[in-house]
Amino acid sequence: MIPEHALRSDLPTLTEGPAESLEARLDKRAQENPHYWDFRGISGRVGGHGYFQYPAMMVPELQRALLEDLLETDPGVELIYDPFMGSGTVLLESLYLGLSFIGSDINPMAVLLSHVKAHPPQSEFARDGGKRVLNRAIYSTSEWTLNFAHRDKWFDPTVIRDLSRLHEAIRGEEDKRLRRFLWVCLAETVRFVSNSRLSTFKLHKYSDEDMENRSPDALKQFGLILSSNVDGIRDHETALPPNHGTVTLFCEDVMEGLPDGTLVDAIMTSPPYGDNHTTVPYGQYSYLPLQWIAASDLVGEVVIDRISRPGTLDTVSLGGRRLTAAKGVPSQIAEEVPSLTKWINDRSYKNGTTQKVITFVDDYRRALRSADRALRQGGYIFLTLGERRVADADVPLVAFTQEILEALNYRHVRSIDRLLPSRKRMARRNAAGETMARETILIMRKNVA
Repeated sequence: MIPEHALRSDLPTLTEGPAESLEARLDKRAQENPHYWDFRGISGRVGGHGYFQYPAMMVPELQRALLEDLLETDPGVELIYDPFMGSGTVLLESLYLGLSFIGSDINPMAVLLSHVKAHPPQSEFARDGGKRVLNRAIYSTSEWTLNFAHRDKWFDPTVIRDLSRLHEAIRGEEDKRLRRFLWVCLAETVRFVSNSRLSTFKLHKYSDEDMENRSPDALKQFGLILSSNVDGIRDHETALPPNHGTVTLFCEDVMEGLPDGTLVDAIMTSPPYGDNHTTVPYGQYSYLPLQWIAASDLVGEVVIDRISRPGTLDTVSLGGRRLTAAKGVPSQIAEEVPSLTKWINDRSYKNGTTQKVITFVDDYRRALRSADRALRQGGYIFLTLGERRVADADVPLVAFTQEILEALNYRHVRSIDRLLPSRKRMARRNAAGETMARETILIMRKNVA
């Protein structure tokens, strides 16, 4: 349910003052420590941030610092919106600061993970329930196995048997909150015991040589992950203030937007890093874990057809349309995003890959317009942006984003460039479209009417 204060029409408009104060606070951090925003030397993901290794996760300490600066400059901020919430980093940091949160994602794995982060079972209950499930699976003699497309390619027979027994044991638990937590534990287990390499987000089978040297143990892996995630719940229980805000999640395309009349104080997000087919395939990455989770325990209105085949979710996600003809930049986009036209014109040849960049920007522009409708006048948008290489060229996502928002009457506040920390979960094997070593925090303010 949307928080009541988000639906009020009489909320005061933020004054012009906070923007200068926010700029000053951001500048002060960098002046005191030029490497502050790099967050060097921080290791591990505490609390609920470590339940499942989702692709390209944001740095919690970074989002916390931005939220703290926003609250210092405007204590009236209550509600944060992340339209591409992914693993729920902004969600948790908002809760830890006593704020309410609205988030959406088209990927059911992201929504389930975020829901579990916001609503985990009590730690001792989770520990006892997890042990009960693991013991039932260990001593099970069931020969039933879960079946889905391409199962035998991605899992060895013993792994299929053990994951199926864990699946049965989890379904036998009565408490849905506990089941959802255990599904996340199982999803993380699947990542480690499948035949898909951990070094890439795409489904890519281990070599024959690597396969011969592997002996994945699903039951042992589940036990290790269960123990770690219960520790994460304990950390979460300590970090969560008694007066924390509410959480509202939607499993839907960002184009759907929030319910009419919803107003948020700030948008904080990290949009997908460009064309899904050349960068991070979130849907493909989530395909195998989702096959082992009971669909009835997923969160929100899940379209099952989108997760029944490896590539479908990415195809319907931002920039996922498969266009091959080089048609050029439509006039309305060319006028609004001149840096896109320049990028296209600078290419010596035009092909399906360059056309995909145009398709992504078209989708991205509509997505930002949809999110903008929920942001109150004078509100801020914080975007963590990474630029990629497509067609052997850097794609200026930051410039694209700034121009799109300026066309919506936003004012630039600050751009913070930072080195990516080594602990950020990124694929290690680089190819066209893979991540670069830097990212930018683009901060803009919706102008007061």
